[in-house]
Amino acid sequence: MDKILLAGASGTLGLEILKILTQNGHLVRALIHDDENIEQVRRLTEDIVIQDVQKPIHELGVFENVNILLSSIGKSVSIFRSTEGTYDSIDFHGNKNLFEQASQAGVKRGLFVSIMGASEENSLELAQVHYKAEKALAENFKNHTIIRPAGFFGGLNDLIKLGKHGMIPVIGDGSPKTNSIYQGDLAQLIYDNLNAGPEIMEVGGPLIHTRLEMAKMIQRKTGGEILKVPNTAVKGSILPLSVLKPDLFHNMDYFRFVCSKDMIGEKHGKMTFEEYLDQLDLNQI
Repeated sequence: MDKILLAGASGTLGLEILKILTQNGHLVRALIHDDENIEQVRRLTEDIVIQDVQKPIHELGVFENVNILLSSIGKSVSIFRSTEGTYDSIDFHGNKNLFEQASQAGVKRGLFVSIMGASEENSLELAQVHYKAEKALAENFKNHTIIRPAGFFGGLNDLIKLGKHGMIPVIGDGSPKTNSIYQGDLAQLIYDNLNAGPEIMEVGGPLIHTRLEMAKMIQRKTGGEILKVPNTAVKGSILPLSVLKPDLFHNMDYFRFVCSKDMIGEKHGKMTFEEYLDQLDLNQI
């Protein structure tokens, strides 16, 4: 039986994808960057490769019997977590290395989890590197699917953490709308398009909310106070970080970007953001 190579298997979304694949009887080779969360991965598959995709893959057999490559590799966008490497070296060059080597090894289909807003015209660093990674996927796999989520609930854990500490920032008046999706529902959608699907999918969850509405839900869960901050003030205050702490600057600039524009995808999934918050253990955030 052909195997699926799941790159980024130890991440929030990667683990959900890995669960669905193994529950449905697929043979999965999990490619992870380091041994963080390796025990969670090992409970689902013993076929694990630890590899920094910023470097060429030299380990023999990584692509053996693999017919489908699915990549959810990306540098963390959390403002609370700093990881080695840059968006360019991981999200673009890391995925590009992986796509090229997989294609050369005979892998037939490639799927890549990108971001909504990825385009040549968008000057945001994350948008640029993801657009270039999308192009690399298309250049290496005639049979491919790019998934651009409006965002997933796990990516909002920074706001929930800030709420626990008493403050929930809202950019501007909070009127921009989005329909972020539960990562389990996103994983199911990816699975449904595993063997075939459109070249690009812009997807979201079942309900559309304003950013202010979502902040109020977080407020009910955490007790934090909502703080409205003008977009221009955020942009100006984080600018010095571009020199002092570029990683943090890009993460906060991405947060500013997604919170100040409508980010709405085709509706999928079942779990709402309120339901996600209800079942969330704040001690685990």
